[in-house]
Amino acid sequence: MRGIDLPRGRKSMVAFMTCGYPERDLFVRLMMEAVRAGADALEIGIPFSDPLADGPTIQRANCAVLNRGFRMEVFFETVRELSSSLGVPLIGMSYYNPILSYGEERFVERALEVGLSGLIVPDLPFDEGRPFYSRCRELGLDPVLMLTPLTPEERARRILAESSGFVYCVSFLGVTGAHKEVSMSWVKGVVSALRRESPIPLLLGFGLRSGSMVRSISPHVDGVVLGSALVNVIDESALHGTDPIAGVGELLREVREALDGGDEAIQIPPLALV
Repeated sequence: MRGIDLPRGRKSMVAFMTCGYPERDLFVRLMMEAVRAGADALEIGIPFSDPLADGPTIQRANCAVLNRGFRMEVFFETVRELSSSLGVPLIGMSYYNPILSYGEERFVERALEVGLSGLIVPDLPFDEGRPFYSRCRELGLDPVLMLTPLTPEERARRILAESSGFVYCVSFLGVTGAHKEVSMSWVKGVVSALRRESPIPLLLGFGLRSGSMVRSISPHVDGVVLGSALVNVIDESALHGTDPIAGVGELLREVREALDGGDEAIQIPPLALV
């Protein structure tokens, strides 16, 4: 599947998990359950030793996979397996260093070969990474760019114009999984306004933990990204001896229900932003 094609007419739900966590076979089954539970796309994290945007939950998952001898080819082969059996877009999430070490051109070509649809690089701003992101778009790999509550208005509009697939809106300043309040004034004001002029969907992520949280922000965004909450479910299942697949499915169905209970996604024709 080339490019991120999210469904029209309903809010989108993206499920994130760290590639190979807690172990590869279970990871694949968890991803499949996420789709059964209503995920419209899957975000697959490439483990990295210094994940600056991630909190303790995802950091622990990264360390666990890296300590088992993770290699980039494990990621690509896992994507190949999922892309051959699932009909949803697969989005890679990687810090820039692993991509640079692998080779930018080689990484993009391999990603497309195995069926990756998009890429998020949280530590590569769009202006610094413009040549790389342009090459991704040219070859058919959608670069998903990020907005935060501190992004200036003019820069935000440039991000809308240069992102592909969707724009990732960070719900607060800090790392993933932090128990902070969503910046609702920013979501209701800035994100809602940008949404009305954006040619692509705006999805909110970071710190979303429940259907009730999602229900409160759903009218103001086109969808959500759920990550640390899912990894927490996996960790809690290991601690208490419960089924992680059932736990992940239950949380995602709760979020799917919350999204489906909100207003319908605004349908906006493409707009040239200046």
